[in-house]
Amino acid sequence: MKRILYIVMIFLYSQLNAEITFNDAITFALNRNTDINNAVIAYKQNNLDQINTVARYIPRIGVGYTKGSINEPNVSQTFSSYPIDSTSLKPYLSFLLPGGGNIKLEYNSDYSESNPTIMPGMSASPESYTRKFMISFSQPLLQNFLLIPYDINIIRMAKHSKKIARFTILQAANNIAFTTALNYINIFINKLNIEVREKSLERAEILLKKNLEKKKLGLVEDTDILGSRASLKKRYSDLIQAQNKVVELKEQLKLLMSIDSNFSISTNIDNIANVKFNDINVDNVITEAFSNRVDLKMLYEQRKIQELNTLNAKSKLLPQLNLIGSYSYYGNAADADTAFETMKSGDNTSWTIGLNLSYPLYPISPISELKKARLELKKIDNNIKKKKLEIAKNIRLKINDIKITLDRLKLLKQTIDYQKNKLQKEEKKYKIGRSSTRVILAYQDEIDSAETEYLMVKFNYYIAVLSLEYEKGTFLKHYYKDYYKKVYDLE
Repeated sequence: MKRILYIVMIFLYSQLNAEITFNDAITFALNRNTDINNAVIAYKQNNLDQINTVARYIPRIGVGYTKGSINEPNVSQTFSSYPIDSTSLKPYLSFLLPGGGNIKLEYNSDYSESNPTIMPGMSASPESYTRKFMISFSQPLLQNFLLIPYDINIIRMAKHSKKIARFTILQAANNIAFTTALNYINIFINKLNIEVREKSLERAEILLKKNLEKKKLGLVEDTDILGSRASLKKRYSDLIQAQNKVVELKEQLKLLMSIDSNFSISTNIDNIANVKFNDINVDNVITEAFSNRVDLKMLYEQRKIQELNTLNAKSKLLPQLNLIGSYSYYGNAADADTAFETMKSGDNTSWTIGLNLSYPLYPISPISELKKARLELKKIDNNIKKKKLEIAKNIRLKINDIKITLDRLKLLKQTIDYQKNKLQKEEKKYKIGRSSTRVILAYQDEIDSAETEYLMVKFNYYIAVLSLEYEKGTFLKHYYKDYYKKVYDLE
């Protein structure tokens, strides 16, 4: 049902110049972005790799069948005549054991026929049937087995690798969602900037109109007219630049959302940045970040994999000691049933058991591998420490940014109000000839500069708030709660 609604939403947006909310933009980007889709594909590939790792323990069934005729007579072979015809059938079942061991169950059914040459008074059958059932095994006891079996570690590595692949999706989603959010906020601020430019242009047009009226009355000079026209052209140019900036940002957002239809954005975004600075505890935020940051979790998983690599390297320093053995039942007779019954009775049995021990005089390669593994583990520990320091630093900076921008917004709002009030009073003086065009234009420019700075600081405030969520590792949870469940439901 959700998929149907999503398809309908895509169709509507493709047909209409619809209004896209902040959450709509993130939804589109997360569900249609190519980088995220590729990360999902990589996860599924990793999942298949894990299946292949476990598949090595699936028992192997095999069978060998041969049929032949041997015709190589020799004078020393008194009781055989050639050719000898033979048929052999050998089914078997084998499977691996942890640490590189294996067990094999094999059944041999052999038949041969010849025309034997016998001594007087003796009888012999031209047919011979052999039946044999054998169990054989080999199992390492020290190297690749004693600490934790090597292949068990491989399976454990595969599980950690699967987690890393899942975290890679979340990291890509975090980055895309954050980039989309920044782009959306940038469009919003630049649309407000267009409104500022339009008001500035309107003020310049009103001033030019008044100057033209006063010109007829001989109250202003040509320089006033020229100054008004120049200011009008400049502000019109600023408006065009602001409009073009919005067009450019919208194209970037289209690319992030993978859509090609026109859209407008919602102006109701104040709710995304409602932060009460007094409620923020820096230490608690840093602790929360350490438990939520996906890139930090990936480093922890890499460390677990490297710990297993180190364990495997340590295992290779042990002597190679293999336990080997076999046990078999054997039957041979002139007919098949007798051969089978003889084998089944257990009268003819064979067994072997033993140990193979080997160890180099000085294991240079295993020692260097272990040292290298330990250095790699230390490198990951350093990366974890560095990442934590970066997270803590960035969180403190973002919280400080929020405080500073909030204070600056209040001051700039007051500045704009004072300058507007100053311009109104100056315009009253201008009406009675106690002010000049130059002063009015200067006051208008001061308002424009203050409003532009206000928008820039407001943009920085939004970015600081969104960046704080990003640094905490809770951006997706905060703005797209269902996405985590969607990723963890992947199989």
